[in-house]
Amino acid sequence: VDAEMKEIANRIPKNKSNLIPYEALPEERDEVNSSINKASAYLPPAFLFVGAHELFSASLYKSAVMEIIGSIGQCYFHIAIVLGSQAFTYPPAVIGFVSALVIALYIYQFAMTSGAHFNPLITMASMASSHLPIVRGLLYIGCQVLGWYIGAEIMRASVSRDLALSVGLGACSPGDKTYEQAFAIEFMCSFMLLFPVYGTAFNLRQREVFG
Repeated sequence: VDAEMKEIANRIPKNKSNLIPYEALPEERDEVNSSINKASAYLPPAFLFVGAHELFSASLYKSAVMEIIGSIGQCYFHIAIVLGSQAFTYPPAVIGFVSALVIALYIYQFAMTSGAHFNPLITMASMASSHLPIVRGLLYIGCQVLGWYIGAEIMRASVSRDLALSVGLGACSPGDKTYEQAFAIEFMCSFMLLFPVYGTAFNLRQREVFG
């Protein structure tokens, strides 16, 4: 690897492949450097800044598969939560509480393999803040959309047509809200989701607090 490639390689750890920093996992750092060496034979140095070197790394495709599997499970169980909550007096409370438990469980399961995104909002925010290379991020988004679609199709095959139509397979709709109101609600909910993510998962200093 020439001097230019070495300089780029030294800067790669700033763009993390998932929520686990390379400097915390030496074996990942070795794999990154190996993929850079392979990529240098085929790609211009500028491509490394968008994470194209990861196309030569098996970990990228393992992580992508994990995003698909995690998205399938999240979609299936979230719809199941919506369906099951209809038997309670106040379904939104049940949906919120049980969904939080499911999300936490999936994060614990998949954080070490893909970063446990499962949500294009998280992935796009990760790319925007250089926590995730662009190539990996775009692949994650495609895998997430595919996973959520498969999860919805499996649920549709699991329940009767009437039951699926009664709750729209858990899909959101504006209801009696205007599009402006729906946008405002989505904006604030997205902001309140990203705010704690940046304060915990994306903040390496939190390791000193939580380990």
